[in-house]
Amino acid sequence: MLSSRLSAYRGRSCLINSLRTSASTSSPNTCRQPLISSRRPNSLNYNTRYVTAYSNIASTTTPLPPKSTDHSASVLQHEAGVAQDAPPIRYEPPKSGFLSYLPASFVPYAELIRIDKPVGTYYLLFPCIFSTLLAAPLASPITAPSTVLATSALFATGALVMRGAGCTINDLWDRNLDPKVSRTRLRPIARGAISPEAAIVYTGCQLLTGLAVLLQFPFECFFYATPSLLLVSTYPLAKRVTNYPQAVLGLTFSWGAIMGFPALGVDLLSNHAALTAAACLYSSNIAWTILYDMIYAHQDIKDDAKAGIKSIALRHE
Repeated sequence: MLSSRLSAYRGRSCLINSLRTSASTSSPNTCRQPLISSRRPNSLNYNTRYVTAYSNIASTTTPLPPKSTDHSASVLQHEAGVAQDAPPIRYEPPKSGFLSYLPASFVPYAELIRIDKPVGTYYLLFPCIFSTLLAAPLASPITAPSTVLATSALFATGALVMRGAGCTINDLWDRNLDPKVSRTRLRPIARGAISPEAAIVYTGCQLLTGLAVLLQFPFECFFYATPSLLLVSTYPLAKRVTNYPQAVLGLTFSWGAIMGFPALGVDLLSNHAALTAAACLYSSNIAWTILYDMIYAHQDIKDDAKAGIKSIALRHE
């Protein structure tokens, strides 16, 4: 009885083994499946030949570097690389324009007063012209056109001289800050073309010239013009202590809105209409100055932040 069962069991084992052998040696084009499978239902059945081939390829292929998803970091790295590769900025003497005709020893002094950039002189002159035109009909008798033109010519001369003096004073105060700003690092004092001592002497000469022009006006103008020197001298300090240095610049550059009235003999203290006109012109010119200088200061935001220079553009960026 026991031997018969063992014989039956051996027969079944031989049958199963033969079926497995025939399934494994069958052609790959056949669709026959083994009668008995060791796979679990719903499990993935990967072909071992493909798995082995993929493993060999993966082991012989150089892995790709991880892709950076931080775009801002890559931009900063690029900018840093460009900054390191960029050659240092070097001063080159002017080869065209008015400055190119001057002797080499005169060029730094001409650059110091921005003689080749007259826009600042215009900003200082316009309030003087406006106030002169406002004062002309308020004078008694009404000012003649020839007098208005002569007064405007004196104002133009004074604006040219005092604008240069203001630039020199500004560069003296900023001689340690200008080298930190790309736009100003090649100014004459900052690059060492003019010593601070020579710049002080140059400033004195300009102020004496401005005084000579001022004395051509009625004597009352002397008392109206003198307070503006305090603003001219202290404006460069404003960018160190306040975020609104453009307001101080507006007070300085707009001073001409007052000067036209005493220049034509109109007393602001006794003439209410003239005082009102001067106050409105002065206030509007301050707002105008703040606006254009705020736009102008925007180009230096990055350098100003590093150098510790304050401005409206940097404060409200």
